[in-house]
Amino acid sequence: MAKKSSSPLSRRAWITTASGVVAAGLIKTQADAVKIVAQEVPTPAQDPTKVPGRLTSELGQRAPAEQPRRLVRSPNLSSSSRTPLQDLYGVITPADLHFERHHAGIPNIIQEEHELLVHGMVERPMVFSMADLKRYPQTSRIRFVECSGNGGGAYNRDRMPTEVTPQSLDGLLSTSEWTGVVLSTLLREGGYPQWSKLDTG
Repeated sequence: MAKKSSSPLSRRAWITTASGVVAAGLIKTQADAVKIVAQEVPTPAQDPTKVPGRLTSELGQRAPAEQPRRLVRSPNLSSSSRTPLQDLYGVITPADLHFERHHAGIPNIIQEEHELLVHGMVERPMVFSMADLKRYPQTSRIRFVECSGNGGGAYNRDRMPTEVTPQSLDGLLSTSEWTGVVLSTLLREGGYPQWSKLDTG
């Protein structure tokens, strides 16, 4: 008389379970393979003339292909960022690419509290708020600004950048259109008329 197996899992049940596990593994492997193939096959680019463009926004954005960046070598309070001169066209530097040089971080100027004091060689010392200055005639001039240390890396072997570009060597230079009140106008307000003969902008 055959002895019955004491195991709760019969041979047929074991085979059925094992087959299911193998099948599940094959399905997952095939799914992973399809996923990998889908990742490797690039999606064809859409014809930009056949689809709508981006929506308008409060701040303008550059085209995706145009992404110039300033060069920041050290994220310290006393640091600088350099203009990508080699990537620009024309003489005007975009405002967000104008070079920076700070010795204690970027100052947080509260416009409503900011004042300009004119005193010394004037008859009447005067204090001008930003609102006061905006009431005077404005003058616009195109001028360049350059850090006194610009180009210093080219004369110091220890400071020579590893990647030599106009930006890395001479990027502490930018040109902008500046608009504001000519200094001689404010000096004349303080009672020193001969200052009005000077081109102090």
